[in-house]
Amino acid sequence: MRFAACAGASGNDEVADGGFANLVREGSQLPLRGLNRTEIEVYLNQRAAFQIGPDLIDALTQVTGGNPLFLDGMVRTLEAEHGEEHDRAVWPTDFTIPHGVHEAIRTRLNSLSADANSVLRIAAVIGKEFELDCVRRIDGRSLTSLLGPIDELTRDGVTIAISGGQLGFRFSHDLIRETIYKDIATADRLKLHQRVAETLEQIHQSNLAPHLADLAYHYCESAMLGHSTKAIDYSVRAGEAALAVFAYEDSVSHWQTALKLMEEYHTDPEPRADLLKRLGNLLCVTGFDRAKGIDYLQSSLEIYKKHQCTERVAEMHANLAGCGKSRLVMSFWVLM
Repeated sequence: MRFAACAGASGNDEVADGGFANLVREGSQLPLRGLNRTEIEVYLNQRAAFQIGPDLIDALTQVTGGNPLFLDGMVRTLEAEHGEEHDRAVWPTDFTIPHGVHEAIRTRLNSLSADANSVLRIAAVIGKEFELDCVRRIDGRSLTSLLGPIDELTRDGVTIAISGGQLGFRFSHDLIRETIYKDIATADRLKLHQRVAETLEQIHQSNLAPHLADLAYHYCESAMLGHSTKAIDYSVRAGEAALAVFAYEDSVSHWQTALKLMEEYHTDPEPRADLLKRLGNLLCVTGFDRAKGIDYLQSSLEIYKKHQCTERVAEMHANLAGCGKSRLVMSFWVLM
């Protein structure tokens, strides 16, 4: 994406906030190549007055896309927020996106056509990467009528074409998508998540497996519109799919989301007990959080006791006893 460069601005601390938008309006526009991770690390070690952890380097690389303007603004903000606390490391959770960065993005996007911004609103809800066919089905216009706006976005560097047979694109920077997404009214955003979920089901109805995580995410985001059942179902299935390829952390995350929804929307207790059991076993088997796993198993046991599920109660006692044994002994329980 093209952003203004101003040779005389490097020493002005105001650049960290509102000065960004002024640079975009008044400066000369030059296409800036994004810095790679190594270059960002060198820059931070030379520029920043605080300790640099590897996680922070990774986070800034991902969030800024290596854009020097974004990177400089975030470093200035970190320094302003932490003051003289330069003797401790700064981590990704410590930083916030400077207001001026969002304003600079908004100013640039305002120069685009209404059609281009309409495409961006839908694309921002879909995710960092999106297929034009999905946008078309939600937007309602023909593919031909969308080619002009998408070409405009690609020329301006807002989106980048993804190589492959499909008309796929991605946002050039996470910050661009984040700014657009946050500017969408809550009601509109929920409806768009619902539309995206329904559209993904239509497009991939013959093979939903590779898209379970996306479907779970979009239905979870629109659960309050009456889609809690689908949100729970897809979250459970996404967890199963992740478990099948040994992506244990993803499986835990999906199942914890499903449990939260089950509790929030007061679903039947027995399916919740079953999921508590599976999640508890997984946490114990993997060793991610054995104490939490035991808590889940205890909660499952209490539900089975309350509903007089005698066989399940006996099974849960065995599972709890097995928590202290080897992972090999317990591993077969996870998928049950």
